[in-house]
Amino acid sequence: LRELTAIFKLLPVDLTFIDKDDILRFFTNEGKIFGRPLSALGREVYRCHAPHIIPVVRNLIADFKAKKRVKFEVWRNIAGKPVGVKYLGVYDKNGEYLGTLEIVQDFQEALDHFAK
Repeated sequence: LRELTAIFKLLPVDLTFIDKDDILRFFTNEGKIFGRPLSALGREVYRCHAPHIIPVVRNLIADFKAKKRVKFEVWRNIAGKPVGVKYLGVYDKNGEYLGTLEIVQDFQEALDHFAK
């Protein structure tokens, strides 16, 4: 677990895992893009979002559970930075829904590299 935690801290992404019961169970790199307080762990994911976003989150997770889709991507500027947010349904080898993984990445460094 110590090694895995150290590896996750090196990744240039924020990872968040919501389990099959919609409980926020895990996140890494807190605060790189979206700040997350430790108190969010163990809470229902819907209690971690602004009220106007909750229907979107509910629909997305319902779609993953029903396998209407297995991923969803959003690209937007956050605090003046180009950010990609990818949501992935997580399934076991039998196709049973295990939860949702959110991957958030700041793409400014890549854009700066290609602008040279």
